Amino acid sequence: VLKEAEGGPLEVTRLNSGECFGEMAILDGSARSATVEATTDVTLFRFRRARFEELLDQGSLGAYKLVLAMARTLSRRQSTAQRIYRGFQYSLDCSMSALWWFRTRLAFP
Repeated sequence: VLKEAEGGPLEVTRLNSGECFGEMAILDGSARSATVEATTDVTLFRFRRARFEELLDQGSLGAYKLVLAMARTLSRRQSTAQRIYRGFQYSLDCSMSALWWFRTRLAFP
């Protein structure tokens, strides 16, 4: 999965067999936020949002199972993002504490 960055595309993650992408677009119609590029041969299953909504309206068990799988994927990704954020926050807190310590020791009277 690639995101556009200042120096060009940046790989943000790799998907494993059976994983999905594009779930936000199918669930809420949001715009594409990344590019997915295959590094091996793959088989893709493409679902257009309008058709997916028709299947949900018809009570399709398959469509509801897909919603459940997408919800689990989003939950897992949110948990990962929170862990990464907490790690960055901890690093920032440590850096600020070290900076404060040095500033108090190096301050001129």
